[in-house]
Amino acid sequence: LRTVATLKELAPQIPFIVVSAAVTAEAVVEAMRAGAIDFVTRSELERLGPAAKAALAKDDADVEERL
Repeated sequence: LRTVATLKELAPQIPFIVVSAAVTAEAVVEAMRAGAIDFVTRSELERLGPAAKAALAKDDADVEERL
């Protein structure tokens, strides 16, 4: 999760989705605090596509809002 925080510092405009085997609430909270836009567990990888679409849509909306 340090990697997510570092990448968010270097490229804050890029939405990051964490994929992990960890399923604890603490892991999710830590990932989100580090800058992840979503958290997908390995057991629910079918959520990755929709999560990526949602992240890109949010990013597009944020760009439009700044213009």
